[in-house]
Amino acid sequence: MSKKEKRNLKKKVGELTYFRFVDTDQKENCMRKRTNKKTGIEEIQTYQKTVQEKRFYSEEEVRKFSLEKLRDTLPKEHGNVTYVDNYFLNFWGPILGCQATMVYIYLLQPCYGLKDYCYPDLDTLSAKLKMSIPTLRSYLKVLEQHGFIMRFWVLNPENHNLMESCLYKVRKTVPMLSAEEIKSLPLELQKEHDKYIAELSESHEIMIQESYDTQQAYKEFEESGKLIKSTKTATAEELQKYYEARITNHFNKRTSNDAKLWKNAIVRLGQRVSISSLENWFTQAFCITNPNNPLDITIVCKNNFVKEWVSSRYKNVLEDAFMLLVEGIPVLNFVAIVDMTEEENKQMSKLMLPSDLLSTDEITSILTNIKRLRNDSGEYKQIL
Repeated sequence: MSKKEKRNLKKKVGELTYFRFVDTDQKENCMRKRTNKKTGIEEIQTYQKTVQEKRFYSEEEVRKFSLEKLRDTLPKEHGNVTYVDNYFLNFWGPILGCQATMVYIYLLQPCYGLKDYCYPDLDTLSAKLKMSIPTLRSYLKVLEQHGFIMRFWVLNPENHNLMESCLYKVRKTVPMLSAEEIKSLPLELQKEHDKYIAELSESHEIMIQESYDTQQAYKEFEESGKLIKSTKTATAEELQKYYEARITNHFNKRTSNDAKLWKNAIVRLGQRVSISSLENWFTQAFCITNPNNPLDITIVCKNNFVKEWVSSRYKNVLEDAFMLLVEGIPVLNFVAIVDMTEEENKQMSKLMLPSDLLSTDEITSILTNIKRLRNDSGEYKQIL
């Protein structure tokens, strides 16, 4: 590799594309399945979802953006640091919550020297924190709302524009609470905060701001990005290449143990689910386990329709099946390879994607084992 080859922010050779999702004033009608708490009957609900657009930024814009300027910084003093500042633990901790606080500490860890960004793999981070990826994402959102991080989604143009792990800009200094935030603390902590600031004021000039508009600062930066309208329709050829690459990318993460685990889970599921249901849905999915946490299992489905159907109707029986195969209680996450927008969906009929994700040999082996077990036991309890 030539020493002159330019490296991106992830220390790899080649250009990356950075963007953020930005809410618009437009709404779109969506449907979801929900169980009525009173009747226990599953219902279809209609709701409005905010339409988002993408704003793209150059690598230099991402590099120069700093969270340190968004609000006043707590003065640094020797003796007030326990890996992270005591002020952060004692006063920001109750506002962010203990889980979001720990997420921030883990994001801060790789930001050494002048480096103010990191790009951890969510699977690894969720394993370290012992929380599911959806839960982790919710805490990342909390940190962003309070100005501790800013997320940039990343596309790799040299790999069919596949999504890579996010790049996180991280605030390394501790911001001071506003008067509004101080009032949200329990009374005992408000008194402790007043005492702390009084002591700090003896050697530093301290001014408590009434409030901070972090979201406005984000908005001003976002408006500088290049807008890509969400109404852009991809061609069938572009979608074909993109989703073929996504299928390959997911299969590359799948190990022989994952294939064996999925086969055994579906064989067990076959004692409770009809053969036709298995052929319709579970040949269009497979599982990938987190190498750092074998209880964190991702069910990769062919498209959104399969994902919604399997996750809403079969999640509980899948959990039961996996529980017999792993040591502990599994946490299942569901993802779709073909995650299409409404406009892209118009091109769906033109795509030449495989009808099944599993090979014919895998499907035959699974169905053969299910039929053999049914014949041996003489029992079959269909629940779906």
